[in-house]
Amino acid sequence: MNTTGYRLLAIAVGLAASVSTIAMAQAQGVIGNLAKNDSIFVDGKTFNVITGRSKADTDVRKLGARELGPGAIIFRSEDKLYISDASERVAAYLNDPDIERQRPLGLRDSDIERQRPLGLRADVDVERQRPLGLRDADIERQRALGLRDTDIERHRALGLRADVDVERQRPLGLRDADVERQRALGLRDADIDRQRALGLRDYATADIDRQRPLGLHDADIERQRALGLRDADIERQRALGLRDADIERQRALGLRDADIERQRALGLSDVDIERQRALGLREAGVAGRYRVYINDPDYAYYRLKKAFEENWTTNVAK
Repeated sequence: MNTTGYRLLAIAVGLAASVSTIAMAQAQGVIGNLAKNDSIFVDGKTFNVITGRSKADTDVRKLGARELGPGAIIFRSEDKLYISDASERVAAYLNDPDIERQRPLGLRDSDIERQRPLGLRADVDVERQRPLGLRDADIERQRALGLRDTDIERHRALGLRADVDVERQRPLGLRDADVERQRALGLRDADIDRQRALGLRDYATADIDRQRPLGLHDADIERQRALGLRDADIERQRALGLRDADIERQRALGLRDADIERQRALGLSDVDIERQRALGLREAGVAGRYRVYINDPDYAYYRLKKAFEENWTTNVAK
């Protein structure tokens, strides 16, 4: 219907509450009226439009159909069919109040006046911000005064003030008493005699006898002799092996019948097999079943045409 060569076949489907049947019959371009339970089938291969009359009440759930709302447009573009409806998938546009509320308003006159730079408002601001420099009092207070006479007198080096200071600081050396006390005296006769090595004194044979190596006494030799293992120790350390009770307790028993039954692989039950079966892509549940999408255009075309022929009768010769 436009200059780009698109051929548009539009069929309005649905009944609006605000539009009467008489007005629709008088509208220009109306090709017919869709009665209750009637249908229109648009063949996606031949692009034929076929009307059908219902054989019985249409089972919406069985067909897996959904409501189109106020209406729908079916059109052809090149060699493909398209449908456009007023479902929730159509993007909602902003109504006039929303557009007005979100429109950028810019700055109002009061905002412009409030944000205008005012500069210095009066002579008092200029006077307050003028650099004043140092006042006479500040200059006088910050002038370097140097050292006063009292400071010079206090800092003067006085040296040694009197003869008594010179006398006190003169090195005196060692006095006679100190020289005598620090003279090395050596060892006195008593010290020499006390430090002489005496060795073993002859008159004290007890010292010589006490330091003579005695060796081991018979009692020590007997006490240190290796005794080996006594009969009681040999009996206690003999390897006894496993007793009959231990052998019975450690014997491998294997799996009992109850364990074998419990560990036997049971496989998947029918419920598990049904639950794990691949169902494809599901949509909403329809009467306890799920609609399955199959990526096969020929099969989809066959199912759609079969569903139309099962539920509606047509005048088209087969």
